[in-house]
Amino acid sequence: MNDRDRKYDRMDGEQLYGRGELLDELMHQLAESCTTFGFDGVSGIGKSQVADRFADFGSRDDARVYIRIDVAVQPSEELLLARLYNDLREVPKSFSQSSDGLASEILARAPGIAKRVLAGAFQDVMKKMSEHLEHTMEAVAKEISGEHSEGSTAALLADANSGNARWFIREFMTFVADLGNPVILLFENYETAEAGAQDFLNWLLSARPDHWVVVLVANVEKLTETDWQNRMVPAIELKGGVVRRVDAPGRQAIAEWFEDIVGRAPSEADVDQAIAKTNHGRPVWLREYLPAVAAGRPLPIAPALPTQFTARRNAVGIPARRVAELMAFARAEAHIPREWVESAAAHYGVDHVGSAIDELLGRSEIVASDDGLSFYNSSYREGWRAGFAQPDLLKAENAWYEVYRATSEAMLSIPGAGILPGLALRIAANDDGSTITRVATNLIRSGSYNTALAIVDASWQADTKMASAGLDVIDHAIMAAQIRLDVGKYRDANESLQMVARFPGRSQLQETQADLVRLKLALRQNAYPMVWTISTKLENEAGHDAAVQLSRELVVNTAYRDLYRQSEISESVARIVDLAQQAPEGERAKAGRSVARSLAKLGRIDEALSAAESSLAFAKRSGDVREIANAELAMGESLRHGGRLEDAVACYRDAEALARGSGNRDCEIWCILGRACAHLQAGDLPDAEDALKTATSVIHAPGFEHPLESAHLDMLGLILSSLRGNAIDPADALRAYKSFGVEWPAAFIRAVESSRRVADPIPI
Repeated sequence: MNDRDRKYDRMDGEQLYGRGELLDELMHQLAESCTTFGFDGVSGIGKSQVADRFADFGSRDDARVYIRIDVAVQPSEELLLARLYNDLREVPKSFSQSSDGLASEILARAPGIAKRVLAGAFQDVMKKMSEHLEHTMEAVAKEISGEHSEGSTAALLADANSGNARWFIREFMTFVADLGNPVILLFENYETAEAGAQDFLNWLLSARPDHWVVVLVANVEKLTETDWQNRMVPAIELKGGVVRRVDAPGRQAIAEWFEDIVGRAPSEADVDQAIAKTNHGRPVWLREYLPAVAAGRPLPIAPALPTQFTARRNAVGIPARRVAELMAFARAEAHIPREWVESAAAHYGVDHVGSAIDELLGRSEIVASDDGLSFYNSSYREGWRAGFAQPDLLKAENAWYEVYRATSEAMLSIPGAGILPGLALRIAANDDGSTITRVATNLIRSGSYNTALAIVDASWQADTKMASAGLDVIDHAIMAAQIRLDVGKYRDANESLQMVARFPGRSQLQETQADLVRLKLALRQNAYPMVWTISTKLENEAGHDAAVQLSRELVVNTAYRDLYRQSEISESVARIVDLAQQAPEGERAKAGRSVARSLAKLGRIDEALSAAESSLAFAKRSGDVREIANAELAMGESLRHGGRLEDAVACYRDAEALARGSGNRDCEIWCILGRACAHLQAGDLPDAEDALKTATSVIHAPGFEHPLESAHLDMLGLILSSLRGNAIDPADALRAYKSFGVEWPAAFIRAVESSRRVADPIPI
């Protein structure tokens, strides 16, 4: 073993055998100020062990606080964010006089609901710290009426929507960091994250404080390509981070491990056999295999290999086998409450359940934690799952369905138990439509989009050819399309919508709801002819429903703005104003934002500013961070088109910060593009270039598609180049616009080329 291996490999804990060089390399990267790391590899290869050793040493080297979070236990955004808050609130240990006003400063800039949650969080933390709190506690007290308990902050956080919750956690991280607490965050089992949690972790890479370290660990055997390789890996690398594959130890490392454990140098045949019997040398099995060789015991064999699984299965009694089978029904990395396992085992016909669980624990097949029972390694689960006979699998499904019926509300609140995905077909077949809708709605509310999607997909896919199917199945198909629209899976949203179109007996209301989803999908895909077709259909079939017509007109208005069709924009604005008169205040405010942006493009600046001010006032009263950001964007657009460029830039920056902090990606992009336009119109070319660089990083972030915004970005780059006196070739940019049917940029670019200035507001 070389010196590099020895530096970190033998400091404490189990030697890493062959991975010490990787660890030393990454410690060097950390010392060079790299703050974003990814580890991936197959099951049982030691990813978590290497990542944990790295994070542990990294926390010691710079006195960082090390927080380790298992995403498998908190697979939804809501649970992941709550766990992160609970861990962070334990970090601050002292409070200095120089930091006395920090909480007050953060509260002063916090909007609405986030301010109240932050105030409660600060009070919880400060109760644990020193006596130098008088000034800050007074500031915090102003935001909290009545008695505050530590539990109420978690309740407020759970009630907050995703945007407000993200804003809160970003500001709370800032608070913890500014108190002088560097942190290293390790998230393992990324592959178990729901879509919302994956998006949250991607957002966290930008939202965490400077110099905080984030480490992600993923099992590539359980990931789709888009989850990790096509999105998160490039995102890590864009942050200047590194992603490393954790491989099995080589022959030399296995030989050293053999010698250390067995007490003699191995022969080549010994090494060959060790590799063969441990699934190609996976450390999780070498830890069992080598001590057995040393003790002369029967050699254990890796359960991930079907032909070798029988030995492990036969090593435990029949009741223990049945319990392990039941646990294997749950998804990989699940943590199941023990009482649920016991209840399912009773339905499964298992005797002496407690002893069976204890036997599995004693043999390290499973482990127990505060979060529940789980397999020692995901490969153990795969082995037991592979050994399931179909009749037994059906019996296990029946047993878990009985547990679900008895604990449905609790099971919905603990998605980390991993039972519901396996029950999707049974729930769809046995539960009535309204129950399926309620279950899916609750899962969506908690951020468990994948599980909700599995259930509603199972419902509508099972009933597509059943003439007797109830109308609820159509609701589930529409819900499936809406979920895919919300999580950005545009290409997959059409299948369930096509089923709705074919399904006999659908109501007019359901047809209308499906058409509204189709309309929004067409706009997201910049398919403007389809927007007009669906809009006309909605006018003809649901013209009497003012709420539907307002929703329809808002989409159409956005499409007209994209195309810069001024007469159509004007007519659409008039319809929106008329339709919004009887709408609830929240819908009127949403309509007001669209009206403000449209009027600004038409040059009706006073009206635009008035509409934007009204929408902003409502947004601030609501306390919703996303709504405030959207209203600030509308105000920025109104100011820019009115020639108040400095005010517009300030407004865009405020909105951009709110949007970034709350994960409002679309708003963030349009704020940056608007800011770039304002700088170009003012002739501030260096600032325009900086804005375009920022826009490039956001628009082209891995895993997202923004075709129209990309075309705008290219056009603004051409304008910047032209203003600097360079010859430009707009052919590629104009070709992209032409594919959408957007015609105005050609004349605008020619005007800038001829005059070398931006004479009119850029109408993006």
